[in-house]
Amino acid sequence: MSWDMSTKEIKSLVVVLTDNVIKVGETIVSAPIGIIIDPENGELITPLEATPMDDVVLNPKIKDNILINEGFIKIKLTFTHDPCTGAKNTITKIVTVPVQSIHVWNCIRSDDIVQEKVKIKAIIVRGIPDNITASQCPGQKINLLIKVILEVKITVLREELICVPVQKCAITSACNKRHRTGRKGTLGI
Repeated sequence: MSWDMSTKEIKSLVVVLTDNVIKVGETIVSAPIGIIIDPENGELITPLEATPMDDVVLNPKIKDNILINEGFIKIKLTFTHDPCTGAKNTITKIVTVPVQSIHVWNCIRSDDIVQEKVKIKAIIVRGIPDNITASQCPGQKINLLIKVILEVKITVLREELICVPVQKCAITSACNKRHRTGRKGTLGI
């Protein structure tokens, strides 16, 4: 029995690029009635808990050498009121925060495959007084600026043909028959 080395082509995904990037999603929404902010710096005085409801949805597309990403994340805002004011103890508001980004890499192509691992680094909520409505009605309308900061590990893959070495056994027809039937031959195979 003799061994012959040859190569075989197989289709495989080859890593073209890996990078860590920061993506920011931002939106402005009206605050529920009764939310109090510090007018000096916009910090919320009303206690708030901001939690993501689901995973971040990102839809990467490559156009020429540009990675375009459009997506969103749903955030649940839970405001806790002081029970002494007579308001409800908690107010919940669901907000969809859009995420958009553009990254340019010369090594990527339109037919490449993009994989992204997302980690939420921060959810920031600030109050913005709406001065236009304040003069027209009693009380003050407050808008909320919501920012979501994401850390994303991007891996770009490309389908390519690669050559791998293959060892072939040049065996006799009798030995080949034993290989197919499963009987052991003189070589213990």
